[in-house]
Amino acid sequence: MIDSEIFAVLTDTFHKPGFKLHVLVLQHLFCLVESGSLTEPLWDAAIVSYAYPNNLMFVREYTIKLLGASFPKYSSICGCKICEWTV
Repeated sequence: MIDSEIFAVLTDTFHKPGFKLHVLVLQHLFCLVESGSLTEPLWDAAIVSYAYPNNLMFVREYTIKLLGASFPKYSSICGCKICEWTV
């Protein structure tokens, strides 16, 4: 997903230019998902075994897992607080 690529750039200590723009792109993507504008499933059913009820739940779980993989000391409780979207 595109958010994993943006997170990779954001967490790269050698890549500082464009930080604000990357954050705005992520914000826009999250807002699109939260608004329900994206109606087609964002996950590949052939790869993802769990049938998510909607894109919001998928992106929430995906983001928590992505942050957890990038930051080993990051806890899932912290991720839930960061990704507190209403479903």
